[in-house]
Amino acid sequence: MSKFLKPMVIEALVNATKELDSLNVEINANEMMCISFSNADRLYYTPNYGLNSPDKFLNELNKPDLKLPMLTTAIQLYNTFVKYSDKNF
Repeated sequence: MSKFLKPMVIEALVNATKELDSLNVEINANEMMCISFSNADRLYYTPNYGLNSPDKFLNELNKPDLKLPMLTTAIQLYNTFVKYSDKNF
């Protein structure tokens, strides 16, 4: 049985390739998704807090001046897949 991507998903993929180099999206038979790209070094960030201080860590990640644009693009792509896939895979 053929599975087709919806136009919104195709558009999201095309837009994501403008920022994410060598974008690769894989979805296995259990509907688990893996999104990878080669410019992952742009996600680099050294937090002051970690999982041993979860409240402080979360507050740090939620600061408005913390910018992780590649992560935002990857999350938006994932959310588009989830929203428009309708268990299509």
